[in-house]
Amino acid sequence: MPGSRNRDDFIAAAKSLFASRGVDGVTMRNIADALGLTQAALYYHFTSKDELYLAVLERTAEGTIANLKAAVKSHRKPVERLRALLTELCRALYEDQDRGRLLLRSLIDEDKERGKVLGEGVFGEGFRLFQSEAAKIWPELDSGEITLSLIASCSYAYTLSDMRLHLPGIAKETPSPVAYADHLIRVLKIGDAS
Repeated sequence: MPGSRNRDDFIAAAKSLFASRGVDGVTMRNIADALGLTQAALYYHFTSKDELYLAVLERTAEGTIANLKAAVKSHRKPVERLRALLTELCRALYEDQDRGRLLLRSLIDEDKERGKVLGEGVFGEGFRLFQSEAAKIWPELDSGEITLSLIASCSYAYTLSDMRLHLPGIAKETPSPVAYADHLIRVLKIGDAS
């Protein structure tokens, strides 16, 4: 019933729309229409589309960050922790299609102010978890650049998940998050991923 909608309903509806159309392809009217509400009702809870978008990304990232932290705590060696982090990132992208699309769209968002807010806030904590392990494994290298490369690899593999069916010499099935993390570890030659 439209009158009983709350912030969680708004965030869920907006997540789906932002994931499928991108933040610039969605209006507050689109979100209100999806919920069967007036724009005024939506603006009562969120003063702008950017505020709602940030709330959606924060909610989406919360579970992923918690899983990344648990992954780090469950292993002793940096290589094992990095493998677990990669597995959780791949799982976050693959298991919830809206979450995967939303996270990827946010990574290529060209709005500089949103990028600053996302980098310093929503995604900063997860980035630092990867960066910390990268610094332990490759102390002589730039751990930030390594982290960007690892995140890009997981993200790009996700974006190709449908196209891979038609690429020559590629397995026709998207690898599991664990298998992809093991693959990256083998490519990086930092541990026996078997």
